[in-house]
Amino acid sequence: INAEYGDVDEPQNLVGKGNPTEVAIQVMTWKAGLNREFFEDEEDWEISGEFAFDSSVKRMSVVCRNKSDPTKAYSCTKGAPERILNLCYWYIAEDGTIKDLKDEDRAIILASIDGLARQGLRTICMAQRNLDHSPITLPEDTTVRYDKDCARESVEGDLVYLGVVGIFDPPRPESQPSVNTCQQAGIKVRMLTGDHTSTACAIATSLGIVPEGTTAEDRVLVMAGPELDRMSNEELDALPDLPFVVGRCSPESKVKMIEAIHRRGGVVAMTGDGFNDSPSIKIADIGCAMGSGTDVTKGVADIVITDDNFATIVKAVAEGRRIAEAIRKFVIHLLSGNVAEVIVLILGLPIKYQGRSVFILSPIEILWLNMFTGSPPATGLSLDEAEETILHVGPNRNGFFTRELVADTMFYGLFLGACSLMSFVFVVYGVHDGFGNEGNDCNSHSGTNCDIIWTARATAFSVLYMGLMIHAYNVRSQRTSVLFIKWFDNYWLSGSVVFGLVTLVVILYVEPIATYVFIHRYLTWEWAVVAVAMVVFMALCEVYKVIKNLVDPLPIIIMPHKKRHVHHHRQTETLRDGTVVEVESGSEDEMVDPSTTPQLDVTYHEDSADRSQDTDNIARRAMRESFAISASRAEE
Repeated sequence: INAEYGDVDEPQNLVGKGNPTEVAIQVMTWKAGLNREFFEDEEDWEISGEFAFDSSVKRMSVVCRNKSDPTKAYSCTKGAPERILNLCYWYIAEDGTIKDLKDEDRAIILASIDGLARQGLRTICMAQRNLDHSPITLPEDTTVRYDKDCARESVEGDLVYLGVVGIFDPPRPESQPSVNTCQQAGIKVRMLTGDHTSTACAIATSLGIVPEGTTAEDRVLVMAGPELDRMSNEELDALPDLPFVVGRCSPESKVKMIEAIHRRGGVVAMTGDGFNDSPSIKIADIGCAMGSGTDVTKGVADIVITDDNFATIVKAVAEGRRIAEAIRKFVIHLLSGNVAEVIVLILGLPIKYQGRSVFILSPIEILWLNMFTGSPPATGLSLDEAEETILHVGPNRNGFFTRELVADTMFYGLFLGACSLMSFVFVVYGVHDGFGNEGNDCNSHSGTNCDIIWTARATAFSVLYMGLMIHAYNVRSQRTSVLFIKWFDNYWLSGSVVFGLVTLVVILYVEPIATYVFIHRYLTWEWAVVAVAMVVFMALCEVYKVIKNLVDPLPIIIMPHKKRHVHHHRQTETLRDGTVVEVESGSEDEMVDPSTTPQLDVTYHEDSADRSQDTDNIARRAMRESFAISASRAEE
């Protein structure tokens, strides 16, 4: 048995280490005074063979042999109740006699098992066999191992039913809000487990995986593993949706489920910790192994969750979406800036002076805009924090270059390019009524009498320059107005804007740099033209966002309130770290009280002005909202 324990002299204060199920069984035997050490030290029994748990038969057995009389031996078997009962033909009555196990007795036992499972208890059946009266030859050689020298079927047959153990293995308090957050993010959570189907259904209901009132008989949402295995691929594909809970499933069931989701075009992330989970984790798109899992499972996984916490997956999803969104902002900002420059240069070709096209932008201006004006803010966008709604929208199934990304790039570039070009035209034709006849070679720094052209060029350059700075804030949210975003929470972005403003002053007002490098002239009243162009540009961007929200609204997933289960019983719980405690549970609202979950820093109220935008806090805040929803629902 894979379990260790301490404080053996105080059965009420045992400390467990190892598999929680095994630890819970150890605690039960210690409290009954029938622990393994009692039989080995005082009754002179020893383990003479062990048949490890096999997921295909869902049971394991050990053979105990008396050291004083090697001809005396018992096999002790435990496993899934429905599998063990099929091998039992007798039971021990209250008076200690062994009686035949009749059909009516089986019906009573199965009803008791189903009652325990509906409470969310993991049920394990215990049985034994007296090998003294079996056809198995019992050699007197005590070195003989039953698991090596005897067939498994010969030991695990003709069993005597002993009883059923109900074990409460509670999910972590943060599991329910994590599931709720996944559903808000458009992620379907399915639970495939080796537990009894009714147990799996009860736990899934408490976690919000299936709606309230769902029972194991609901074949749309809940299904038994053997039933799933018997279905063909065509039958699975014909279902309106795949079951969300599968109990008593085998490794083949998990593989079959993943393949069925793949045929429906889904992307699967599979979590698990056991050796039997490795096939399904390997074929999943994202294989997630728990840190406490087997080396084989961790070896085939893509990700290892070291803290064994489902909430960590939620944080990873939030971080992944943040990175994808940051890349999208980066690309839109750079490409829309390039589109604006192309519009200015191409549409400005018809503007000629002395038979030659006038450069709306000088070559150095174009180079500077690309390298030192657009790049630093775009880099700041790549480090941007996540939006509040990042876990309230469905996953992106359209790839990176979506229709919206292309439209944003083209429209924003068109708006900025048009404002820059029109500012050039306004300075030349609206104020000065043309270029005049005195200028010469105005596309070169050696030009003479080029004040009008160079001032107009500086104006167009400044519009593009300032536009790219403001545009960096505009693309921080694809749907939210720039008036409602935070402006100073991204230090890199703010620093790049300050750097850009300082360098713009140098570029415009240091005469040698302005004349001989950038081939333009400083601005005076033309700043008013730049200001108006910026207002027009931002107004066009705001109108575009409004139209986009009206024509193609972004779907926000809002999960309905969920009722709570209420349980009242006293029970022994084996925690994830192996600690065994005896508690009296009240309402489920008490069991997931946020005050008992310090690792999530759970509170019901929070000052929005102090909220951090990092993805870890956003994931935590989404889970806290789920807690608050459940608590408010419980109060109702």
